[in-house]
Amino acid sequence: MNTIMKPVKLVTIIALDSLEAKIVQDMDKLEIRGYTISPAHGKGLHSKKISDWEGTNIRIESLVSEEKGKKLVEMIRDKYLNKYGVVLFVSDVEVLRPERYS
Repeated sequence: MNTIMKPVKLVTIIALDSLEAKIVQDMDKLEIRGYTISPAHGKGLHSKKISDWEGTNIRIESLVSEEKGKKLVEMIRDKYLNKYGVVLFVSDVEVLRPERYS
């Protein structure tokens, strides 16, 4: 692998779109500087959604340092996992310009 690449964490959160503003606000409090939000759909443990009146899902992805990744995981765990159908996972990735993902 190219030695210019540096490791960071990719935190992925899949949640109801109604939680977007709250999660983004919490990420801002953790000083997470960037994220990508996109629509998400599929099938899981609680079956496939039949209509939009049930709400739609979003996928929030953020590249962060290991330290901020841990804080984000703890925040999502403590505030959302027991109350909502949220999926959370963390991947190890490598990026150029790692200073952008502190």
